[in-house]
Formats: sequence, C-alpha cells, structure tokens
Amino acid sequence: MYKPKVIDRPLPIVLFFHGGAFIFGSPEQYDFQLFDLVREAQIIVVSVDYRLAPEYPFPAALEDSISALQYVYKYAETLGGNKQNISVMGSSAGGTIALSLLHLNRDSDKIPITNAFILYPPTSDKLDTLSMQTYANAPMQSKHSATYMWKHYLSGNETKWREYAIPNQMNDYENLPPMTFILAECDPLIDEAKEYIKLVQQSAGEIEVKEIKGAVHTFDFFECTITKDFTQYKMDYFKKLHSM
Repeated sequence: MYKPKVIDRPLPIVLFFHGGAFIFGSPEQYDFQLFDLVREAQIIVVSVDYRLAPEYPFPAALEDSISALQYVYKYAETLGGNKQNISVMGSSAGGTIALSLLHLNRDSDKIPITNAFILYPPTSDKLDTLSMQTYANAPMQSKHSATYMWKHYLSGNETKWREYAIPNQMNDYENLPPMTFILAECDPLIDEAKEYIKLVQQSAGEIEVKEIKGAVHTFDFFECTITKDFTQYKMDYFKKLHSM
C-alpha cells in the first residue's frame, strides 16, 4: 500500500493491478510510478499482488482482486481513505483483470467504484485484429507473447466466473463505472481494446479514450517526451478524484 505520510482527511483509494502478461510481474516493479503518483495526487494506492499463471490460472487472479476490493471497501476508513471514492487502475494484463473485476462486482457485490483507469489492456484471445497482424513483432508486446499469455491464463479446468475472463466476450456491457482508456498507437493490442470500448459505448457507457501517438506497449516505463507528457496527464487525472 502506498499513501501520503500525512493524511488529514479521507483520501481517494485506487486499487491497482500490475502488468506482466498474467504470468509474471509484481507490485514492486511499479514503485517508481506509484511513489510519485501518491505524493503528487495525494491519494492512497493499494497494489494487488494477485496470483499468477500458469501455477494459478484463471480465476485465481480475479478471486484475489475481488477479495482486495472487498477488503478495501470494508477497511477504507482504517486505511485513511473514503469508501465512497474507490477507483481501479490496471496496466496491461492488470487492465484485463481490472475490467473483469468491474463486470463481476457489478453483478455481485455492487461495491461503489467511481471510475477506472485502464492502460493498454489485452481484451481478446482471438488475436485476429489488424493491429495484431501489423505489430505482430512489435517491442514489448508481440503476437507470440500474446498467444503464450492467454494459453497459460486460461489453462485451468475451473469453470467458475469463466464468463468474466475475456473482456470482449462478456455477457453484458451496461452499468459500468466511467472509464478512461490509455492506448498506444503501435501496440498490437490496440484494436481489440477499441472493440471493447465500442461494446461499452454501444451500451451507453462512459469512456474517455486517450491514444498516445508513436507509443509502443508499456511506453510509460521508458524516459522520453511521450512518457513525460503522459505522466502529467495521469497526475492531473488522479488529482481530480478528490472532487468525485
């Protein structure tokens, strides 16, 4: 958990899901981003160390995510946060898990979630979009790695919550929290994410889309002008949580 040294009022809480293709990654790899975000935006971030495939295929990560959301909602005041101002944020595969959580929570616990900030998520295991072919060998995310990650993430025999596993194959896209999607222009995943966005918009959902021109998958891990500009956008976005 990341939070300011001094808390003088209940703060917005952001439930964060790290990336790593469902099979690797950890909360710690995002320390360099989350330290600055918490300090600048004056929010609390709870980063979920969810179980990873192939040892723990779906729905393990989603089980951990819903448990984390339930915990944060129950103990928000103890953490220094506002239980009526909880949002989610997911990077790459963490964005996929965050989307699954939004749909499952809507249909089950109905814990109030103010909004979601989703970065370049994989949303389909079909891998048949134009961008997947165009950027099949792109840096940081390729068609080969996408095939590998979905294979292991969906390798279990468990049928529990299977309808929530793949964002583009959900049963219902209505009544979701407002979302902001960050897409990278040169990412093989961009077109499938746009398909998900369209499904939500067709169901009267509220989505803001920011496409980062010239960017590749996980561009925000690299020091460059694109990352600097995006980081300022992200800081401004999370500062606005205080008015929600």
